[in-house]
Amino acid sequence: AAGVMPQVTGEQVATEMSAPALRWFLPTIGDALVQILTGHEGMHIGQLSAWRRVVGLPAWDAMMYAK
Repeated sequence: AAGVMPQVTGEQVATEMSAPALRWFLPTIGDALVQILTGHEGMHIGQLSAWRRVVGLPAWDAMMYAK
């Protein structure tokens, strides 16, 4: 993504999201990029952490800082 981002223009980032069902949460392409690059991974880490606790393993954050 780092190689592509310098090529993205302000006009492209300000473009309205094409998927009507997502516009309430991600009104522009820029909003979608921020979500994908920051929030999306965090959501999956939270899912993995919950799953790990269910099967008796330490939470993801505890595992990361134990080293």
